[in-house]
Amino acid sequence: ITGDLSTAMAVDRSPVMAGTATSQIAASVGRAFDIGPTSATADIAMYARLAATKGEGEKPKPLYLRGADAKPQAGFILSRKKAGKKN
Repeated sequence: ITGDLSTAMAVDRSPVMAGTATSQIAASVGRAFDIGPTSATADIAMYARLAATKGEGEKPKPLYLRGADAKPQAGFILSRKKAGKKN
């Protein structure tokens, strides 16, 4: 995310921010935010060791909290040209 986009998101919403750029974003917006950790929570080697002890397992799957609500869009479909008919 670019700095401009993150600043715009901070203005439009009331986020809880975390990471090294939180103070710069809050300063550029000019208001206070709830701020979580601003540095790494653990060394990457720790995560690697935990993953190595886990062993192989099932691949991660997304968790959908509701069913799909997509509907076919037919309003833009053009009618087909009839055989033997000229434009």
